[in-house]
Amino acid sequence: MLTTIAIIPARMASSRFPGKPLKPIVGMPMVGHVYKRTKMSGVDAVYVATYDQAIKDYVESIGGQAVLLQEKFERPTECTAAALQEIERATGETIKNILMIQGDEPVIFPETVNDLAAAVSQRASGVVNIVNNIRDRQIFLDKNIVKAVLDQQGRIIWFFRLPSLFWQERIDELTSVKIQTGIIGFKREALLSYAMLKSTDFEKVNSVDMFRFVEHGIPVSALLSPQRLYSVDTPKDLELVSEIMSNDPLFQKYNQHDNRG
Repeated sequence: MLTTIAIIPARMASSRFPGKPLKPIVGMPMVGHVYKRTKMSGVDAVYVATYDQAIKDYVESIGGQAVLLQEKFERPTECTAAALQEIERATGETIKNILMIQGDEPVIFPETVNDLAAAVSQRASGVVNIVNNIRDRQIFLDKNIVKAVLDQQGRIIWFFRLPSLFWQERIDELTSVKIQTGIIGFKREALLSYAMLKSTDFEKVNSVDMFRFVEHGIPVSALLSPQRLYSVDTPKDLELVSEIMSNDPLFQKYNQHDNRG
């Protein structure tokens, strides 16, 4: 029985870094790291959702499950919703909780996935977004890293890429600002409702999926993760993640397993 699954949206046609899902990180394509690390969690199944035959072929070559979508969507959340419908048709099951682990999050931890699964299952909110603390001023000023503003109840009320000049002078006071990650959990009804909502202005100009929910007044709950997560948006990010991964005990574990197999 499938109660909670993870779906990894991945596409070759990234505007900032084309082909990044299959870019190697210490000898393994990035999407392979995301798949294998997510698979080590306690979710019932893991799928990769893609428009690209090359990604599907790779995922299946490592024993994974992939959904090849014919229609292309602007947002990864729409891609995830479409993949869910395909999976439900194929399995004949109605899946309660869906975790979207974006294909450019290669340093995902099984513990993070499990924490998100528990939060989606237990919280009243239908949408839960993993966030990280900001520990470096340069992160705050990096336009490639989306920041989330939280209210006093831990709900996300706004996103931004670059802070205003006034904010830049008072960064240390902005404790309610966190790093948004591409790791988001949904109750089934919330995920399927996303595609039914009209796209919004700030969603489009910032290229941030969750703005659609926020601008429509639908709560997005934040879950602060103690594990620092690193998305790959640029070739420079790939270099950083490759350095991290080369000394990562979790990678050593699943890489050794593959070598023995």
